[in-house]
Amino acid sequence: AEITQDWNLPQAADDPLLGLPELPQGDLPDRPYRQLNFYTERDADVFFGRGYQIRDLFHLVTDATAAPIILYCGQSGVGKSSLLNAGLIPRLRHRDIEPHAVRDFRRRRSQGRTAMMLGGLEGADGAEFHELWVALESRLGQPVTIIADQVEEVFTRPNPDLPRELEGFLDALVPVYANTASRPKGKLIV
Repeated sequence: AEITQDWNLPQAADDPLLGLPELPQGDLPDRPYRQLNFYTERDADVFFGRGYQIRDLFHLVTDATAAPIILYCGQSGVGKSSLLNAGLIPRLRHRDIEPHAVRDFRRRRSQGRTAMMLGGLEGADGAEFHELWVALESRLGQPVTIIADQVEEVFTRPNPDLPRELEGFLDALVPVYANTASRPKGKLIV
């Protein structure tokens, strides 16, 4: 009974990407091996080997009943950013049924996480994430999934001018999730 509870056809067919949206057609990159650089959306055609993780994340993001915040963590250098950029994002954007707009915020030490997210949501200082996020979804007519990448740098490369960077970011997220009826449709991947 335990085995059949988690059984699914893609795993049985040994193709974890079966049924996920196809990648958009494009030219292959000039350099398929990125060395220590992360893969980007342009490299999606040559990014492989992480199909099960792509499928799991895709379902967490597109399942309306799943948690609104997804913590995606792992050791530095294992390919988290590559999986998000080359594996997940192209499939969310090119989904036939309700595609997602994606805003990806890699931390810049000089700006801080809160300022970067405000800028990406097309807001000014003092605006609330919740209002900006819901307004952007309304204007675009689709869920907006936000990826807050490199959050661990708050600890590994702190900005002495922003001693409460993480706390400020988390405080700004509270109104986004305080009322379940008015939450954005998109998810937050941290």
